[in-house]
Amino acid sequence: MIGLRAERILMTLMLAALLLPVAWQPSAAQPQCTVNVQVVPLESVNIGDLIFAGEIRNTTVYATIFIGTSNPLRARIEGIIEVKLPSYSDFRTAGTFRTTLFDVSPPGRNVLNTDFPNVIDVETAEGNSDVIDDIREVGRPAGGFRFTVNVEDETGNLCGSGFNQQDILNPALITRTSPADGSEQQQENVLFSWTANPGFSGFNLGVNSRQPGQSPEDALGTNQPPIFSGAVGTSTSVNLRDLSLQRQVLPGMELVWQVTGIVSGIGEGSEVPTDIGAFSILDPNSALMTAALNRLILLLQQLGFSDLASQLQGGEMALTGEIQLRDGSRVSFEDLMGLLSYLEENRDNIVDVRVE
Repeated sequence: MIGLRAERILMTLMLAALLLPVAWQPSAAQPQCTVNVQVVPLESVNIGDLIFAGEIRNTTVYATIFIGTSNPLRARIEGIIEVKLPSYSDFRTAGTFRTTLFDVSPPGRNVLNTDFPNVIDVETAEGNSDVIDDIREVGRPAGGFRFTVNVEDETGNLCGSGFNQQDILNPALITRTSPADGSEQQQENVLFSWTANPGFSGFNLGVNSRQPGQSPEDALGTNQPPIFSGAVGTSTSVNLRDLSLQRQVLPGMELVWQVTGIVSGIGEGSEVPTDIGAFSILDPNSALMTAALNRLILLLQQLGFSDLASQLQGGEMALTGEIQLRDGSRVSFEDLMGLLSYLEENRDNIVDVRVE
């Protein structure tokens, strides 16, 4: 009995030894390759150019597919583009394509999207028209973009896969910088300015008056005609006096304003608005102007320029709130008040005061 058991154990070990090299032998029927997908930053291209319906759009290089192999290979590519726009709950297929067979030699081959179908024939291509229309409407949207590439050999076996995903945040952001909310501005020197991320093809500006009790939204959209509403080009600042106003701006008037950035697309593109700001046009008879005038009169008296102080006090000269520098640029009323405060604190630095 003992000898019989030993013989069975020996036979089992011999059988395992015979099978072991066969189990480790790689199959020659399934060639392996590496696939790497590189996609340019999508903010730099028009996403509409990436999508196809019935044919491949190949005017823009946006993707490079590297197929690495140690043996000559006849291969085909199957590509899938998936999109998740902000309005989607999950990714949706925007398009697929499949090429005919082409040769890949060691160590490998780079394939550009512009090679389809100029260099590598496309066997099938299909696009989801609903997703394509959504992309074309907004141009460069926020959301996720997923590129999957499968490479097959000539027998249909999967050789390798590559994957690339990009998540695009809001393509651009605009921040209003001036006029400051709640500020008072000179009638002839209202400078609208804002900062913006790259990606805008132009800006629209809306300016309107606001009646007591009105919301900023109602004031901007319902008071007709507006003070100004239209395109202002690609600059991120514009002076109210340089615009073609539809209504006169009057002292004491409260104004609301909003900037909208235009993001171009192969369809209508998209618009990115700022929030709505509000400020007032300086009234020469306001308490703020009266206080500033009294401060200036006192400063002139302390400096010994009594004649100028008397002319201001008697109304022979008026403080308008507008200062123009020698280079032609104007400063805001806030800057004027800051200058007045500086002069009050540094009277010894004032050499002369004259009227020109």
